[in-house]
Amino acid sequence: MQRYLEKISGPLLDRIDLIVEVPRIAHHDLRAVTVRGDLSKAGISESDNVRRRVLQCRVLQKERCGKLNSDLGNPDIEAFCELDASSERLLALAVDKLRLSARGCHRILKIARTIADLEQRPAIHERDLTEAIAYRRMERYFNQGAILDSAGS
Repeated sequence: MQRYLEKISGPLLDRIDLIVEVPRIAHHDLRAVTVRGDLSKAGISESDNVRRRVLQCRVLQKERCGKLNSDLGNPDIEAFCELDASSERLLALAVDKLRLSARGCHRILKIARTIADLEQRPAIHERDLTEAIAYRRMERYFNQGAILDSAGS
């Protein structure tokens, strides 16, 4: 698998926004019927709750700038993805350690903006940026250093 991953070009990897590892679920857990907290008792599934939050997030994005975060261009990113000084340092460290292109850096900013929107925060916080960087951490597949360990998070 490692040889296969090493053949994938950097520009192609730049176009992958999120890498999320999902743990394997045991067969008996897949087949088990469970009641999930108060949401199930109220007749609202967890999926319905997630769907509602995503729809609210999309409305917020369109109200803010007339488009979704995924469609932001470079001037839009500058206008709507502002960072405080500590977040700027973290992003610079990520760009350096992960050897991100401009496209990769912009994708992290758009993801961080979306994470903040899902939490209904008007500004991107360092934790939003950290989570966005974590979704882009492809070095675990390419035996590179860990950005978040270096940042002291």
